[in-house]
Amino acid sequence: CFNKMKKKIIQYKIFFFLLLFSTSLYSQNKAVLENLENIGAKMGQDTAMVNMYIRLGNKYANDQKSDSALLIVNKGLFLAKKLDYTYGIAELYALHGDIKVVQNELFEALGYYLNSVEYFDEGNFMRKLGDVLLVIGNIYITQANYPKALEYYQKGLVIADSLNLVKMIAYFYNNMGELYYKKVSQLFPVRIQ
Repeated sequence: CFNKMKKKIIQYKIFFFLLLFSTSLYSQNKAVLENLENIGAKMGQDTAMVNMYIRLGNKYANDQKSDSALLIVNKGLFLAKKLDYTYGIAELYALHGDIKVVQNELFEALGYYLNSVEYFDEGNFMRKLGDVLLVIGNIYITQANYPKALEYYQKGLVIADSLNLVKMIAYFYNNMGELYYKKVSQLFPVRIQ
């Protein structure tokens, strides 16, 4: 039993090593993914593997490697759905949305964020749900869909208030203020003389 645990720890260490030091080109990333899948097969497909995909996807997304990040997110999402891992599904949908925002594909991003809302809500991950509602409101504001933006800001504000998340409350009020400013600016445009 102890040797099994030790072997599993070593496998996780190898996985983390590959996770942290895999910042090469796309074709090399594909090879890294195949190695991760081999290690994952040995470790067993569980929620820890999904969490690794989330971390790796975030790393690539933060490094502006959208194609690699999407490949990782899709693999993680497939596994999370197979395991019925609500948090993993929600987090990967949100990450997919983040990547689509960076690619300036807001309509697609919105779809992924809305999917993540469903799973964050189902799993009662309220802090994460509040974060995503804020982003959804921001997308609607960029599309000048002020009623929808306000709807999502208000939903998020209720969550932030119930959890006493002071910074998040401030973000919601700030964005709602911007929304009202834009709305009023459209109704009463200022003429420069």
